[in-house]
Amino acid sequence: MTFLDFTGDLVDLMSASDAVVSMAGYNTICEIVSMRKKALVIPRVRPTEEQWMRASSMSHLGLFKVIHPDHLTPHMLALELRNLVECPPAEIAYSQINLEALPEIAGTVSTLLYSHATA
Repeated sequence: MTFLDFTGDLVDLMSASDAVVSMAGYNTICEIVSMRKKALVIPRVRPTEEQWMRASSMSHLGLFKVIHPDHLTPHMLALELRNLVECPPAEIAYSQINLEALPEIAGTVSTLLYSHATA
């Protein structure tokens, strides 16, 4: 087990990991989901609840486990991490989301531009 406060090599470390424990920043969550990593997410809830809203919504899809930081204890962290490492990946949950946003956006913009040019 390795604990890091910060790394500039997040993608390689996450790729090599069995599971990730993380906050719920936008980029980190995108990496967790795109790599289909087992994850335990403990979002920041102050000064805003942006991370909590993102993490709890994605947790309801079954993409990862989320714990509200006000409910976190060392015992809970150890138990949830052990369960996470032992459980199978959430492949069914990942089939529910579309990670191909760029081609979708490009297609939509192209359609809008084409229809506007021919109108």
